[in-house]
Amino acid sequence: MEVLAVALIGGLIGAGVAFPLVRRDLGTRRASLITVVAFVTAGIGSLFVLYGALVAVAAAALAYVVARSRTGVDRALLAAGGSFAAMTLGFAVLLYGSLETM
Repeated sequence: MEVLAVALIGGLIGAGVAFPLVRRDLGTRRASLITVVAFVTAGIGSLFVLYGALVAVAAAALAYVVARSRTGVDRALLAAGGSFAAMTLGFAVLLYGSLETM
């Protein structure tokens, strides 16, 4: 039961960050789709690396804001997704390595 709560909380935080960032640029319908994707990916990421996924959400939001100011919205979304995936994968590798050396 606690595992589902962790995934739910992580997903809600990811979705809560994603929707206000992209709603102005994409409109409510496309922003809702991105929010659902952010909910699922942040929830799954929270299952593997608990607090690392939340740091990855913050890094993705920062990457989106910076990339949006310099390029278009499509490239900013790509940068945000890439930074989220890289951060989550990095935390997972770090966690796996630390558990293997115990």
